[in-house]
This record gives sequence, structure tokens and C-alpha cells, in this order.
Amino acid sequence: MATNGLIYNAGTSGSPSTIDSANTVDKGQLHDFFYLKKAIIQKQKDLFFTPLANVTNMPKNYGKTIKVHEYLPLLSDKNINDQGIDATGAINASANAELYEVRFNIFDPTTTETGSFPLAIALKNAIDALDAYTASNASAVLTIAFDSNKTERNYATRTQVDAIATAIAAITTAGKWAASKKLEMTAVPRLGNLYGSAKDVGAITARLPALSESGGRVNRVGFTRITRQASLTRYGFFYEFTDESLDFDTDAQLKDHLARELMNGAIETYEAQLQQDLLNAGTTRVYPGSATSRATVAAQVTYANLLALDEQLTLNRTPKQTTILTGSNNVDTRTIPASRILFVGPEVASRLRNMTDGGGNFVFVGVQHYAGQTKPLNGEIGSIDSFRIVMVPDMQYWEGAGNSSYSNVRAGYSVGSTTLKANVYPMLVVGEDSFTTIGFNTGNGRGGKFNVITQMPGVGSADVYNNPYGTVGFSSIQWYYGCLILRPERIGIIETAVGTN
Repeated sequence: MATNGLIYNAGTSGSPSTIDSANTVDKGQLHDFFYLKKAIIQKQKDLFFTPLANVTNMPKNYGKTIKVHEYLPLLSDKNINDQGIDATGAINASANAELYEVRFNIFDPTTTETGSFPLAIALKNAIDALDAYTASNASAVLTIAFDSNKTERNYATRTQVDAIATAIAAITTAGKWAASKKLEMTAVPRLGNLYGSAKDVGAITARLPALSESGGRVNRVGFTRITRQASLTRYGFFYEFTDESLDFDTDAQLKDHLARELMNGAIETYEAQLQQDLLNAGTTRVYPGSATSRATVAAQVTYANLLALDEQLTLNRTPKQTTILTGSNNVDTRTIPASRILFVGPEVASRLRNMTDGGGNFVFVGVQHYAGQTKPLNGEIGSIDSFRIVMVPDMQYWEGAGNSSYSNVRAGYSVGSTTLKANVYPMLVVGEDSFTTIGFNTGNGRGGKFNVITQMPGVGSADVYNNPYGTVGFSSIQWYYGCLILRPERIGIIETAVGTN
């Protein structure tokens, strides 16, 4: 900067230039910058979850909720019904012949009551003390570990069900918890599904539907269906602009730029909504170390955890191929080879690159080593076993939701000042046909997902209350969002902390 407040007019000798020195406004300079008309435009963020979705359209005049029946297979442990008859023609021939689905509903199970232990421990200790069966059996049948809904589902024999009821009555009578924090138990017999999901040779042999010469009223089975549903919710936002912003701004394409960013913002919001629903919907969950819930996560993912997730997804009949919608109008599809897609955030990707198996061998294979044999997915960085790993820059996580005892947590991957609580990062697998998004015509007459309304400044935007001169215009965007989870067991999640190594 030149002396005497002169801009860009210092002579070669360092003294002020005399060119137009009488002009005290701009010292002879009409322009003190050069405007590069080609604006810096951020590329639209890549979409990872929206391309996985099938779309089910909601017709008009049927409300905002869509429902679908799921018929459970006859040979499934989930087919819980009381319609069956066993091989002898009896509904329940023996106290221990049928397993019962036992469901506990406990109000505030984390509260410590009299006796200096929480409700869960009180129940387990009382059951273990019974003579009906051994403590080891009780531990195997009843693992008291409550989920986010404060419920737990187990299977037990009739004798065990009676013993549990006795235990509940005993610890209630003993005052181990207040009446306001009661425990409820329901037991539904697993009748009518033959041998269910059993794979034990003895169990299957005993439950095969053999018939005698005279037949008889035996082997009646029952079926169960459940209802899944999702609701549509309207979302949207808008921005305002003035006629002078369009007439005098140095960017002649200002309106086009703002319209593009409006649409990009809506697309990113839709993607975030879908990711959040998938993270919350998955029922096939694996936790590293000794953790049994998100709040107890105090370790980072291992190769054994990946194998465990793959095993559970396979048992849940999750296909090893996934169809991805491609093309600007979602008219093309692409199916990947026999594998499952594992979506991870950048925080977890470095851990996977250094992952080893039980023998100390590196298990990560970079995408560059097999890209010539198959087309990489958007964001794909490599593979481990039967998983193809896709890194999602905007992968969501649960801040400070882990255990505070994790001493190996990497700096910046926890919250708190004195007591650090680890962040919990998801590793998400979305199986084929596990969900569908709900589409609805927003009213623009073109059947698009997003409806944009733009009102330019002028007579059409003038009104006596808010814009009497008609100098302000606006542009709004709105959409309906709904996600129908069809097969939550096909959505697998590993919840992990991130350590220093």
C-alpha cells in the first residue's frame, strides 16, 4: 500500500504518482480488483444411500401412511403362534416339549433399588437361586441385557417360564424394587412351526410331521404375519432475493447459482434422512470387545467382528449381491458381484486398512488390486473377505455415546473434558430389498421428487402486508420423505470406537 492513503499509484521511485492526483475519491483508479466471472462451484456431494433404494409410490387420497404385510416362513423361530398341534394331537403334551417366547418389559431397569443392585441383576440372581434348573442353564436361557426399548426376548421351556414367574413374584414380595418400577413378563408358546429354525439333527428328527396309518388330527401348523408401515412427512425450505440483487450484483448468473444450491441442499438433506433411518432400523448388530450395546462400546472393530457380521447376515438370508440405481433419471441398474457393501466413515477407514487376522496377516485388499476385474463402486476403497468397502465422507456417528473406560481412544474421537466418552462409529451393510423409499407427486404435475416454486420480484409478488413495492422474490423447495423398512434383519451394523492403532 502506498503512503498518504494512495492506492496503487506509487511511482517507481516510491513517491506518489501525479496521475489524476486531483481526484480525491479513487486517486485515478477505476478498478482496484479484477472480477473472475467464472464462480467457484462446489461439486454436488456424492450420493451413497439414495441409489440403493427402490421407490414405492403412494397414491393420492389414501392418507400419509403405507402398510405392507410380511408373512413369516412356517419354519422360522419368528413364527410364534398358538395354532399348532403336536405329533400326538395335543396342544402341549409336556411341560418341556415346547419352547416359549419370553418377553420382559421392565420400567426403568437401570435404577438401583434396595439391596444395592439394579433390577437386571436382581432378576438374574433370583432366577439363579431357584432349584428348577442350574445357574448355568439360567444364564444360557436368560441373558438379561436390555435394549434401547428396555425389553429383552428369550426362549424358555414351560418349567423355566414357571420358575421365572416365581422369581418375579419372590423379588417383588421381597421389595427389591418399587411397585412403580414393575417387571412384566409374557410367554407365548412356539407351537405350529414344526421345528422352527432349528438345525440340530435331534430337534428336527423329533419334530418331523410323521403320520400314522390312520392319520388323525395331528401336526396342525400355524402362520404368522406382521405389518410394517411408514409415513410420509413433508419437508422444505426457501430463500428470498430482491430485484436489485439481480440487477446490480456483479454475478450475472446469481439466480442460476442460488437455484442450484437450493436443489443441492435438498438432495443432501434427503440423503442424510435416509442414512439416519437405515442406521436406526438395522437389527443385525455386532459390537467389538465385550460390549453388548452402544453405551458399552470400549474397543474398536476387529476382523473377527466382520466375520461375525457376515455370518449373521448369511443366517438371515441376506443376498450377496446388491442392485444400485444409476443414470440421471434412475433408469439404469447395476448389480455388483457376490459380495456385500460395507459403508464406513473416514474415521474407520484407516483402521480397516491396517486390520489383521488372528495370524497377524493383513486382510485389506486395496481397490487398485482388483479394479481391472470389476468396476469399482462410487467411493470404494478396497475389500475385506466378502465385504466391498465404500468410504462415505458424510457418514454419521453417535458423539460421546460410547463407554468412558476406553483409554485407547484417539484424540478428537471422544467428547468430555475430565471423563472422556468415546464416539461410536457405524459400519453399515444394507442388504438387497431391505427397504424402500416412499414416493409421492408433490404437486408440480411432472412427478418429480422435489417441487420448486419461484416467485420473481414484481407485480406478482406485491402485497400490502409484506412486500408492497414488489421488490422481493423467493424460491422454495419441498418434498415428501418416507422410508419403509421391509427386512430390518438384512441391515447389519457394527458399532465401533476408533483407537490410536
